[in-house]
Amino acid sequence: MKNVRWSAVAVLTVASLTATAAPGWAENPTRTRGTSDLATIMVTVAPGTSDPTRAAASAISATRAAVTDAVAIGPNTVAVTVNGTSAVQAEQMSAQAEERATVLSAEVSRTAHATTTNDTYYSSLWNINNQASSTYGVKAENAWSTSRGAGAVIGVIDTGITTHSDVKANVITGYDFVSYGATSPYKEDNGGDGNGWDSNPTDEGDWYPTSPTEYVRSSWHGTHVAGTAAAIVGNAKGVAGVAPSAFIEPIRVLGWTGGRESDIIAGINWGAGIHVPGVPDNKHPADVLNLSLGGSGTCSSSMQSAINAAVNAGTAVVVAAGNGDEDGNALPIDGQFPANCNNVIRVTATNSSGAKSSWSNYGTASFPATVAAPGVGIYSTVNNGAQGPTTEGYGSMDGTSMAAPHVSGILALLRSADARLTPAQLKTMLTTNTTAVSGGCSTTYCGAGIANAAAAIAQLAAPSITSVGISGAARVGVTVTAAPRASTHSAYLKYQWLRDGTIIAGATRSTLALTTADFHHNISVTVTATVGSASATRTSGTVNVSYGTFAKSKSPKVKGTMRVGKKLTAYAGAWSPKPSTVTYQWLRDGKKIKHATKAGYRLTSKDRGHKISVRVTVKRSYYTSRTATSAKRRAS
Repeated sequence: MKNVRWSAVAVLTVASLTATAAPGWAENPTRTRGTSDLATIMVTVAPGTSDPTRAAASAISATRAAVTDAVAIGPNTVAVTVNGTSAVQAEQMSAQAEERATVLSAEVSRTAHATTTNDTYYSSLWNINNQASSTYGVKAENAWSTSRGAGAVIGVIDTGITTHSDVKANVITGYDFVSYGATSPYKEDNGGDGNGWDSNPTDEGDWYPTSPTEYVRSSWHGTHVAGTAAAIVGNAKGVAGVAPSAFIEPIRVLGWTGGRESDIIAGINWGAGIHVPGVPDNKHPADVLNLSLGGSGTCSSSMQSAINAAVNAGTAVVVAAGNGDEDGNALPIDGQFPANCNNVIRVTATNSSGAKSSWSNYGTASFPATVAAPGVGIYSTVNNGAQGPTTEGYGSMDGTSMAAPHVSGILALLRSADARLTPAQLKTMLTTNTTAVSGGCSTTYCGAGIANAAAAIAQLAAPSITSVGISGAARVGVTVTAAPRASTHSAYLKYQWLRDGTIIAGATRSTLALTTADFHHNISVTVTATVGSASATRTSGTVNVSYGTFAKSKSPKVKGTMRVGKKLTAYAGAWSPKPSTVTYQWLRDGKKIKHATKAGYRLTSKDRGHKISVRVTVKRSYYTSRTATSAKRRAS
């Protein structure tokens, strides 16, 4: 995506990482960093190599390169940075490194750039609903009665995200993989936040100067993409996303100068739940990864390997087709990565008349487009900051970068309703349920048609529940949990707890706190999954509720001066639930002291030189009695 002026067209552009200036066709040649002596080579070593990072660095060092850094970006792929190197030399080093038996591939890393409700701007959302002067939107609103994407995760691999109330509730923890490239020319080589890879995916802004006194303002590209995919619906403000209940996982890979291909690869791996050395594992692997970005050139083997690994892990990968050259002339997808990678869903852009946008890249026999989606006049969430982030706002953008999140949103709707769907099945449901592109565009050139959320959702199979268990000890005072194995996310499930087969009034959550009323009774739970008009129901086996058990958070203790004639007091400890009865037994050297059964005990001459303690017993109806003894203390 081109970093854009406010509400202007967003297109994909690239610049070689090792070039001193962007090529003549690049959108923003003034943005290229003057670092012709730096290059990053992505080295993939053979599986089983004992130390991939060391092996990769050694392979490049052997070419007489000055290696300055080596960072693993996948299980067997390492980004090796070298200094004092031209673009030609970097290619030569890569070729030499590949001659090693342990090296499967060595490739120079390139640079990619960002390519009915009460919501305030509802009437502007022609792309979402079917009542805003167009019949060529994705008809997401018509799918919401069945699925809103609850529980599904959309990984937005982009410029990061800014705080915005129309998206915030759906945003989960992401990661920042920008390892270089200043957000502004005045923040030096730090990616905008000063510390390379880190856990903060905030978009710091991508503004850039065009003269000493003028600049192009920040695009807030990632925030716009996130809003299109999953902005909240029905909150009396702003816009609505295709999947308004889905989670957004911001994965920042683009800084002021674009993004390293090696960083993007790391983002793909992490987003799909694949371990990236040195980075905490992703606790919420994405159902779909959205890449509204791209660069010029073929698909590298490192990029293809990351995409294949993501898809094999169950994550669909959606990519923008690209927006042609700087003069607005559409180009074939063949020359745009990652759109020309295999195993991806390639998205072209259409306008409100249903026609392919003139600047949208197109598919070929070698790299056919997958599907089209709205990409013109797309209103979504942005930030009002001209340079760095300030207040939230809304803005319109054009581009295949805007088209891609429509498709990612639809896949989230589907995966939310049926977690069994594989990436291949998701793609089939997407491409076989479309609205025809107006003007007779071929499926190769434009894709199977304009993505249609309502039609795709209508093809969902009936939900299923294969089993229902109950987790947790069946004891009075314990909360047990229904454990169904269902095809849908938990948002589509309803529960009803039963006592001896009879409904327990009000017990309709996934958990049940067992009370004395349940003692020696059989408890079960019925789970119903409903998707649209289809449903499935299954009841668990029964568990018989037994006596509860006390939980001790503090042990009994003897308080007072341990000297003959002094009175000691027993502290019973802290118990849950609160005992109804507490009894005491004082002990001398571990043996009972006759008649010493109260909370207080006065030391006698018989106790001198002996160790005194107290045994506490707690009781409560329907609970098993429990005993604990204090530490021993010697009397003097």
